[in-house]
Amino acid sequence: MLPVANAARLANQRHCMTMIAHRLAGLLALALAVPQPSMAEPVRALHSEVRLIAEQAHLPAAGGAVELALYVRPDAGWHGYWINPGDAGKEPSMRWRLPPGFEAGPLAFPTPTLIPFGAFNTYGFDGDFALLATLRVPAGLPPGSNHTLGGTASWVVCDDELCVPEQAELALTFSVADGAPEVANADLFAAARDKLPRTADWPAQFEVADGEVVVDVSLPAGVEVRDPYLFVAAKRFVRYDEQRAERAGHTLRFVMPAGGRAEQASGVSAVLRGIEADADIGSAAGVGLSLARASAPLPPLPAATTPAVPVATTFAVADMLQAIVF
Repeated sequence: MLPVANAARLANQRHCMTMIAHRLAGLLALALAVPQPSMAEPVRALHSEVRLIAEQAHLPAAGGAVELALYVRPDAGWHGYWINPGDAGKEPSMRWRLPPGFEAGPLAFPTPTLIPFGAFNTYGFDGDFALLATLRVPAGLPPGSNHTLGGTASWVVCDDELCVPEQAELALTFSVADGAPEVANADLFAAARDKLPRTADWPAQFEVADGEVVVDVSLPAGVEVRDPYLFVAAKRFVRYDEQRAERAGHTLRFVMPAGGRAEQASGVSAVLRGIEADADIGSAAGVGLSLARASAPLPPLPAATTPAVPVATTFAVADMLQAIVF
């Protein structure tokens, strides 16, 4: 039989252990209840999977911004599309559902590649791709409060024979804290930014004449190009069945069949692919350009030019193909 003092001491220890166990259980339950944006599972569609990924672990209580990525992984043999898909397909989109005071910016697209689709040319991505969006966060959110950011993602994937529209409901729930980065997602966002075109203020202008769009890009000194291609973001500004490129000195000229909306355009954006080296651009996958309508006819290129190269040619495609929608 234990002395009374020892029995009391043992009972007190047991009580303390019970209190500690309850406290640990409460802390564990609280930890599990804290939103974990980086742990969101992919949503499976018919021929691809998609997920919403956050660069930050929490929302900033002081307000500011968080960066989200709409990450699409097509199945093997399938591909997704750029903001201008070309002759077929459809660009991904996100219809956001956000709490009051939040605001989503546009999706930022990586530099695309040219993807032939039967007799047609399309613009898109072979393999996984991430579309970045900046969401503005209002100031004054109560620390510790939870907020769900999400919406409906829509996209199209195609293989060599078929195109399929797909859709998913996506959401991430954040707690409000210091807005610190989510370390586990840092590499994904760094890789996504490396694939974005680098905006450049290189002079670029176009004219529409004799059923063609002619674009002149003034290259800075020291810039070299190889197999250049100009991806025009505006739909139906050009046709996609043929594109010719030639260079004279610092001028890189593209000639493309005009699309149905070329005559009305005053300016369009485009991405130039094929830049070999530039001190400011580095090894970027593409260069973002603003094309302005020329105020006067573009001058002929000097006779001593790099020979014109048909960088993309397929069978002639009727204008109606550029209106394919899903």
